[in-house]
Amino acid sequence: MPRSRLQRLRDGVSDAVQRDPNINGQAYGLTSLYPVLAGHEDALEDHLAALPVEASPLAVLPQLHFSRLHVIRDLVYQGPPQIRDPLKSAHLIFTASLDGAVDRFLDDLAGLGEAVDAIFSHCVGYPGSGDRAAFARYISGHQTDNGYFLSAYPRATVAEVREGLRVAEAMAELAVRSRTLDDAALQAEFRALMAGKR
Repeated sequence: MPRSRLQRLRDGVSDAVQRDPNINGQAYGLTSLYPVLAGHEDALEDHLAALPVEASPLAVLPQLHFSRLHVIRDLVYQGPPQIRDPLKSAHLIFTASLDGAVDRFLDDLAGLGEAVDAIFSHCVGYPGSGDRAAFARYISGHQTDNGYFLSAYPRATVAEVREGLRVAEAMAELAVRSRTLDDAALQAEFRALMAGKR
């Protein structure tokens, strides 16, 4: 049932006064920074660069919309009046946009075991993924609040987004084939598509 205009207005006001800068609708934005062990910068950057784009180890996390991992070695100096403020070490920056509460995500992230250890083991004080509670404390302990978190899908879960993409793709294919189908066949294909059987 579509939401009324009043309900949409209430939802918008609710979002606008949301106190947690890491939440937008049902989506959570995790931003965290980790000092990199001295001498590990190149190895960490090489490992991140070698991760497959289409088959990232993080892609199996069911609530993850988007994530990014990158190394920052220093702050960019843009000249006066900026004051130089060099970092004491390189830092790994990890950002993620996910469904719902961060606790479940951190537990699932720890469950990646060696895949996540291969990334964070280059960082100072990393406890490993074996003790999930220690892992969650480590990630949370390096979290920084987002000044403003914008989610492309603040009200849609990863599963809902994937289903929407499936329907759109199947609908486009059906539209192309519809010229060759009689009414009964078109109706049957449409029903199968909407039932998730195509």
